Amino acid sequence: MMMETVKILKNLGIDPNAGAIRAIQRVGDDLRDASDPLSCANSIITALGGKDEIDFPTARMVAKHLVSDAVQNPATFKAELSLQKAKDKIEKLNSDPRNAFMFTDTTQPVHYQVASGSPAPVKGRKSAVGKKDRALKMCEENSSLDNGAIAQLISKELSITYANAYYYVSRVWKRPASK
Repeated sequence: MMMETVKILKNLGIDPNAGAIRAIQRVGDDLRDASDPLSCANSIITALGGKDEIDFPTARMVAKHLVSDAVQNPATFKAELSLQKAKDKIEKLNSDPRNAFMFTDTTQPVHYQVASGSPAPVKGRKSAVGKKDRALKMCEENSSLDNGAIAQLISKELSITYANAYYYVSRVWKRPASK
């Protein structure tokens, strides 16, 4: 059984002696570089004794879990047990809404619907307009303070770094440096 598991891992291009983390990284690299990531994940799953998955996020997690188990326990690796553990883990992760990002299909392009006249949103960025306006208001209200004191106040109040706050005070709003 061990020789068969090791042979399958080697056929998949995974060094069984490199460790589980490196094997998982290798699977991630292979999936990222594949022209059809779902098919690539499913080929790993089926090679290790599983059945094809329908969606990519689940297939990615199952493939990584199977490879990890196979590398860690090549002598006792059983696909059925490993698949059940993977499904249980996925179900547990899926039940927590904070893990929704894990089940996002990263292979599909993101499309935004933008109302006419408004700027297109940038994926992954949060709007800093509200904080910038509040920081400017604080800067104007505390004009008697020096740049460092205003930056500390802004940093604490808006939960941003001191360096970022100081940059806005001294460069964006071009307050002269205090003497």
